Amino acid sequence: MSTVKHALRQTQAATEADTAFTTACNGFKQPCSSVLAAIDAMPQGGTLTLRTHDAGERARLEISDTGTGLTPEERDRIFTPYYTTKQHGTGLGLAVVQSVVSDHRGTITVNSETGRGTTFIIDLPKRTEEGSAQSGASA
Repeated sequence: MSTVKHALRQTQAATEADTAFTTACNGFKQPCSSVLAAIDAMPQGGTLTLRTHDAGERARLEISDTGTGLTPEERDRIFTPYYTTKQHGTGLGLAVVQSVVSDHRGTITVNSETGRGTTFIIDLPKRTEEGSAQSGASA
């Protein structure tokens, strides 16, 4: 695939994914934007899949790519501040994502296998109409 076509595919995928992801996150933009870095893990192109699930009192968002996957060391350190595998990365993106998800009483986990892709799973408490979490805490 030519570099131009590859860049266009990535741009189109990023735009479509950003729109769907931002809508699914409903104002949860920092984690949504940061996890979209999954596109970088697919230098030859690939598939970025966003799924939402009703998980009882929690809502689940899964972001999967068909990229290069993570080594066990990368997977263990992926949320560590300043840890990066990118030449020009700061290593703060996923650390911030984890912090924001935690601030919203949620969890983020990663499943990955080298050469087979990566899946991030964000679980968040559902909100009631009043805006408080169903667990009974007030907003």
